[in-house]
Amino acid sequence: MEPLTEKESTAYISRRLHLAGANSAASTIFPEAAVEVIFRYSLGIPRLINTICENALISGFARQTNSITPEIIEEVAADFRLNVVASPVAPEFTLTAERVARLERLLGAIEPVAPQPSSQVWAFARKEKVSREPSF
Repeated sequence: MEPLTEKESTAYISRRLHLAGANSAASTIFPEAAVEVIFRYSLGIPRLINTICENALISGFARQTNSITPEIIEEVAADFRLNVVASPVAPEFTLTAERVARLERLLGAIEPVAPQPSSQVWAFARKEKVSREPSF
């Protein structure tokens, strides 16, 4: 399912409020400014819209307000850490041609190890000698 557009998100919130019994009060419960903030944080993802709206309604109820303000949405978003943006990849982690060459030199200096039967590997881990064939 694709994310909703801002217009679709507004209609979605209104419809959900209508189904819950808000009818004509939907636009006063979540004014346009609040819906814009909801969209900004939800990116149009219905489940996230639901979560933000539900928690905003709970917060509004606790404050005994009839209208959800953009500030309430901001607080809900902060509580859910929706305002935290992932940092871009640091330049020092960019794989450049120079780094690839350096890695190849480093890996070339490591001698390959012949694969060992699992019984010998476990024996090495336990620091004891075990025959190649398991005994039952």
